[in-house]
This record gives sequence, structure tokens and C-alpha cells, in this order.
Amino acid sequence: MHPLAQDMPLGHRWNVPRVEINNPRHVLRIYRSEFDHQEDYRVRWEPYTSDILEMLPAVSRQASHLWLSQVPLLSSSIVEMHVSDRVLRQFGRV
Repeated sequence: MHPLAQDMPLGHRWNVPRVEINNPRHVLRIYRSEFDHQEDYRVRWEPYTSDILEMLPAVSRQASHLWLSQVPLLSSSIVEMHVSDRVLRQFGRV
């Protein structure tokens, strides 16, 4: 502890500016930027072949008719539509 900090209230120790630059724990902004600037040639669309699907555990293959469902995804207080056909359309698959 810094010698001058001994006379200050304990809460004052956290009264410092937040530094987020070059902090490996704050990479969300970097990841979002990477996705936003990704170009078509950097994505390879390869749906799973039946050989690969057979290697998956049975629980992973159950209800495959629901894989392309368009349903709301719920996470805490956020509701977002899962629209799989948009992804497929972007890559010329629908």
C-alpha cells in the first residue's frame, strides 16, 4: 500500500480512472469490430456432411427439424429473433 493511502478512507483506493486500453479482459469491442468488417471471402460456408453428423452424440441430432426454426431467443431481459434463413440467404443457400 502506498504510504499516503493509509490516511485515506478505504473506498478511496478504488477512486481511480478505469483503464480499458490494451486490457485483455475488454476485448468485446475488438471482436465486434472484427465481425463488422469481415468480408465474404473470409467465410467458408460448409454445412455438416452426413458423415460428420453421424459422429455427433445422439442428443445433438435430436429434433433436427427445429434447427432452422424462426423463434425468439430469450436471455435475461433480452428477446432476439433467431432467423436462420437470413444467414443462409446471405451465403446463397436459400
